[in-house]
Amino acid sequence: MIKPLHIFLFLSALFLTSLGIAYVFPEEGIPLGEDTAIRFASLEEILQQEEDTVEAIDVVALLETYEEEFDSTAIKDSIRLAEIAYRKMIMRIQYPEGQKARLPIFFQSLKTLQSGRAVKIVHYGDSQIEGDRISAHLRNSLQKTFGGSGPGFVAIKSVVDKFSISKSISDNWSRYAAFGIRDSLLHHRKFGMYGSYSRFTPSLPDSVLFPQQTIIKIDTVISDVAPLDSAFADSLTQNALPVPDTLITMDTVIIEAVEPALDLTDTVRAWVEFRPSGIAFNTAKKYNRMRILLGNIKVPFQLKTLVNDSLVSTTSYFPGDDGVHEEFFTSSPDLIRLEFAGAYSPDIYGVLLENTSGIQLDNVAMRGSSGVYFTRINYAQFARQLNREPIKLILFQFGGNSVPYITSDRHEKWYEKNLKKQLKLLRELNPDTDIVVIGPSDMSVKVKTKYVTHPRLESVRDLVRRTAFEYGCGFWDTYEVMGGKNSMPAWVNATPRLGTTDYVHFTPKGAAKVGRLFFDALFKDYQDAQKNNTNGSTDEAP
Repeated sequence: MIKPLHIFLFLSALFLTSLGIAYVFPEEGIPLGEDTAIRFASLEEILQQEEDTVEAIDVVALLETYEEEFDSTAIKDSIRLAEIAYRKMIMRIQYPEGQKARLPIFFQSLKTLQSGRAVKIVHYGDSQIEGDRISAHLRNSLQKTFGGSGPGFVAIKSVVDKFSISKSISDNWSRYAAFGIRDSLLHHRKFGMYGSYSRFTPSLPDSVLFPQQTIIKIDTVISDVAPLDSAFADSLTQNALPVPDTLITMDTVIIEAVEPALDLTDTVRAWVEFRPSGIAFNTAKKYNRMRILLGNIKVPFQLKTLVNDSLVSTTSYFPGDDGVHEEFFTSSPDLIRLEFAGAYSPDIYGVLLENTSGIQLDNVAMRGSSGVYFTRINYAQFARQLNREPIKLILFQFGGNSVPYITSDRHEKWYEKNLKKQLKLLRELNPDTDIVVIGPSDMSVKVKTKYVTHPRLESVRDLVRRTAFEYGCGFWDTYEVMGGKNSMPAWVNATPRLGTTDYVHFTPKGAAKVGRLFFDALFKDYQDAQKNNTNGSTDEAP
């Protein structure tokens, strides 16, 4: 029978043993992997009962003070005055030193909206903008201010669907992307300007899809008098085999017929439907045009478009490179259904739902990407698709995904080198387009019992800004706008919650706040440009 004294002695021995282990255990713990370690809390940590986060700022109050109007002559505290001035400064888009004009191409293009033209913004980013987060609020503010409507780009198959449009698809769609883990079966780099495409049949190389007769063995006899049979030479050329200069004895050629990888007489069917989203902004629910971006068409296929359950078009497409299927609407549809039928799917880069005039903003989210994938895309196709659109502003929001993997200065240099390649490429492809780089937000790691800013985040932020300035881009510092170092815990603990408990991503409300703050910064630059133009001066920053 176990007596209370025995239990007490056992627990005392267990406590003393644990205390002894904790005393000799390394303070940093014993690592079990890249992000995992075993450690004992120290006696001081136990007795102090520290909180799980650093001392939290009132993030809502902080953000509100950024835009408070103040009279500098009424504030006698020079430190307080400098603090307010700094907060207002970091809310703005930053530009390279000596650059007088602020986004002159984009702001000038806004004047053309009065004549019924469209101006497109493309927002490339990582998982922080997934589901149309940040972009949707920026789009809504811009469209309400300058005109325009529609949710813009929608991928048929996506990791996270956008809340700005309701979408349903058949279950035979697959997604292929230039970013993330590369599919070893991919045989080309034509991912288009949105970096991915969808298909309703597997992607196969031409050599498998359209096999010809295969030459198994050729016995040659050296000769320079008898010419090669022309018909046979043509067959070799069609099979991508070199035509020899020697005489070929025809009766020694062994030919084997290869069966196609799929029966091109079979018909595969797929569909996708779009409906207005109940949680979308009203501006996103209105559009008068739909475009479907197509490419890599190897065999004929048919596309039917149904609007509000009525068939409006049946179109047959034949082998070619890129194509655009376009439909116009007199009023915004309650239901669009696209039906595809063919033996082999084309690559479908996306569907554009937008108004033909006003602001168009495409959200292009790339989960897990650090923004160095653009140079993987076929250059000619990338340029062709970009130049087809009225793009006047590119938002480039990357950097956060690189932070956990940068563990040395050498890694930082590698990332900076590759980041430069991307901005250089975008500049080459879009010389008549402004670019704003949006820096990484604060992200936390847990050190003992506290959540603190990742030790590499500020240096990555600095290299992203440095690269942006080198290529004449604007830079918006999300990290400082949030409150700077150790600000993410404050966003997580805010009411309502603005950051998720992974201490990396924004909640929908947090993303909405960021979207509106960026719009405010962009609009202030626009107002400054208008004021300077009215006064007859250049768009020089004050």
